[in-house]
Amino acid sequence: MEGMIEKRNFPRIQLDFPIKIDPHFSGRVLDLSERGLNFVLDEPFFSKYSNNENNRDIVIEFSQKNVIKTEFKTIWGRHLIEKEKFSYGICFINIRESSLQTIRTVLLEEAISP
Repeated sequence: MEGMIEKRNFPRIQLDFPIKIDPHFSGRVLDLSERGLNFVLDEPFFSKYSNNENNRDIVIEFSQKNVIKTEFKTIWGRHLIEKEKFSYGICFINIRESSLQTIRTVLLEEAISP
């Protein structure tokens, strides 16, 4: 939006990639930064028996050769009623330098692609 001021230290770029969380959840990445991402799932990520404060593992497949695995913490979650989907914002925790470099490469490629 015109006139909006970016408040994040690491601005996000809109993307569309598959995502896997644990062995049970898969969905799509909507945007990505060096520190976190926004993704959408077809089913709720947390049940009434799970605690969303727990760190979990995430696998992001940008391509067959660009895959990262790291821990994350959920910052927010929303039920997208009209789309019958669930959206989440997360931050990466204990991300390896090699994974961070993969993210930077993807962000750079997306920023310069036509």
